[in-house]
Amino acid sequence: MNKIGISTLNSYRGSQLFECIGINTKVVDQYFPNTPTRIQGIGLYEIEKEIKKRHNKAFARDKIAANLDLEMGGE
Repeated sequence: MNKIGISTLNSYRGSQLFECIGINTKVVDQYFPNTPTRIQGIGLYEIEKEIKKRHNKAFARDKIAANLDLEMGGE
């Protein structure tokens, strides 16, 4: 935080230094109030699907312990 000019935690809260990218306006308004978002994206349903998919992959019952390859997770 010091590198971006914030010296106290109180200054960090409400500083509006960030913008939500890739999350739709409905989710941003509900969970990140007063945070700007110019680029729309996924909603809660898609977020839940991604989390469930990753959880199921990580905790699969038939998973072989030797196969520890990590998914890239991006484009």
